[in-house]
Amino acid sequence: MHSLYKTACRLETGLTAEVVIGRLRLMLTPATSHAEVRTRRNAATVTVSDTTGTLVMTLLAGAPHPREEHTEAIPQNASPWRSFSADEVHAFVDAMDDTNPIHQGNCPVVPGYQMLTAWLQDHRAVVSCDMRFHHAVKSNTLIYLITDGTMVQAYTAFGLAFTLSFKKGVAK
Repeated sequence: MHSLYKTACRLETGLTAEVVIGRLRLMLTPATSHAEVRTRRNAATVTVSDTTGTLVMTLLAGAPHPREEHTEAIPQNASPWRSFSADEVHAFVDAMDDTNPIHQGNCPVVPGYQMLTAWLQDHRAVVSCDMRFHHAVKSNTLIYLITDGTMVQAYTAFGLAFTLSFKKGVAK
């Protein structure tokens, strides 16, 4: 599965060096090896397939916008999930050959794929998922989750960070 992300990180998108993921889709069913980039204005869709599955990422050019903290943005029924330290982010991007500058420095943005793989560690029966990002999550920011059936909402003190819909099953 990581081979998909590593391949995606090496592809030339034609965008600026700093990009954020707007949407990430992962299907864990074997596919024919394929890599494709479609760029339109300030966005690119990267599709990578191999024997582990298919990863489709919609990338948006530019660094994340700073946001103000609003602790009331976390719903009362949300449960604390986890945070990612700067060291964890740096180790992950080094292992994945992710050179995006937003994942560097003292307070890096946590890669969306890193959050997805951390969530998947606790949900091994998932065969596909669709993750949509609403704002970037910086290191050392506690993420709260609300799970309702096959839908997950993730919040930080800055509001809704991402939504994740998933399908359970057995990967073929």
